[in-house]
Parts: sequence; C-alpha cells; structure tokens
Amino acid sequence: MGQPKYIYIMLSNTYSWTTRAIGLYTRARYNHVSLALDEHLLEMYSFGRRYPHWALPGGFVQEMQKEGTFALFRRTICAIYRLEVTESQYLAIREIIAEFKKEQDSYRFNLLGFAGLAAGQPIERRYAFFCSQFVATVLARAGIELVDKPPGLVKPSDFAESGRLTLIYEGKLADYAPTAHTLN
Repeated sequence: MGQPKYIYIMLSNTYSWTTRAIGLYTRARYNHVSLALDEHLLEMYSFGRRYPHWALPGGFVQEMQKEGTFALFRRTICAIYRLEVTESQYLAIREIIAEFKKEQDSYRFNLLGFAGLAAGQPIERRYAFFCSQFVATVLARAGIELVDKPPGLVKPSDFAESGRLTLIYEGKLADYAPTAHTLN
C-alpha cells in the first residue's frame, strides 16, 4: 500500500471590507475557503480577487501564502484542515484543477450564486463560482462528499463542521509553516 494522500482546506479571514461585510451576514470567524494540494500551500486554489487591491473582478485564482491578496492583508487568520484521500481522488482533483486552469480566463465570481446562497436557493452557472461553491464542486466531482448540500448552498464554515477534516493549524496565515506549527 502506498503513502497516504492528503488535500488541505484552508478557511481564512483577511479582514478586508468584503470579508467583514460577509461576516455581518454569516457571523462566522472565517468567510473564505481555499483548496490546497500540498501542506506547504504552494498549490492552493479558490475563487476570489483577481487583483489584491480590488474585490472585483473575481474569478478562479491560485492563491499564495505570502503573495498577492494574503500578502496585502497581513493580518489574515486561518484554520488549515487536512483530509486523507485515495490516490484516485487525489488524481481526479488534480485533473479538475487543470481543467479550471485551462479555461481560467472564462471564469467569473458567481455574484448571483452568492445572492442565491443568502436566499437559500442554489444558483449554479457553468463559468461562475464563489469560493465555497468551487471547493464543494471540485470535491464532489472527485467523489468526496463532505457537506450534505448542493455546492451552491455550501458556506466556508460547513467544511469545518463536516467532522471528517483534521485541524492542523489555526492562527495567522503569515506564521504558518507545516513542520513548525502543525497540530497532531
């Protein structure tokens, strides 16, 4: 049997005006979610700001711990969770991410879907996602069901409440280093 495979789900709060506004509605500590393929967060993806200084336009983005939006918002806090997956699930996630990368310029932030989330009515569009809808969609396509809701109704906090994830770090994103800070 091979080495176990893991993916990482990071919940975060940049304290930007957009996450503060979302927080007024959700009352959650974290209002953004990203999917990482490695513990060093080098391959981390989500739907969010294309340009760090502007909330819109948004779309499919590769996020970096110490660059871009997270570098601009240095007070960003996060909770990083690990999930063990099968080799085939891991490869499926990689293929799905590659499809998103290939059509990266076609994707937009699903503002209409975000309104549907608030209203309790999922609004799914082919080239538009919000962060938690994206992560839930990728996982579902790879055969991983963490949340018993349609992707268009999944909030970032739903991942933490799934019970299947292992919390490995909570604190300032800038301070995260997998070998120094991971919880056992």
